Amino acid sequence: KFFATNKGLPSRFTTIVDFENFTIEELRSIFLNMVEGRAWKLQKPGKGYSDIATIVAKRLHRGSNSKGYANARSVRNYVEQSIGRANERMVKENTKGIRLSDEERVTVKRVDVLGEEF
Repeated sequence: KFFATNKGLPSRFTTIVDFENFTIEELRSIFLNMVEGRAWKLQKPGKGYSDIATIVAKRLHRGSNSKGYANARSVRNYVEQSIGRANERMVKENTKGIRLSDEERVTVKRVDVLGEEF
């Protein structure tokens, strides 16, 4: 689409780099690294549940051919939204008088990442 905006553009770009989408395992690893890089932890999976990072990676991979999908940027957006929801949840818990441990204050829960339906 970009090249179609000006007929002279294609001749100015002699090299085109095509980036393959990440695999599910690569997306999972990126997600975990980004969460940990922000000094957060993921809630451990409960009995009978898949781990959060794998579910996120599968969701992102499923959308990899969608408009607006951007590989690692999509992962970063997911991480930032999840941490934002974790912070909102903790504020609500605090207003209800729920005291959180130091570890709980840096733990992103399943509901923060996947929503209420999970």
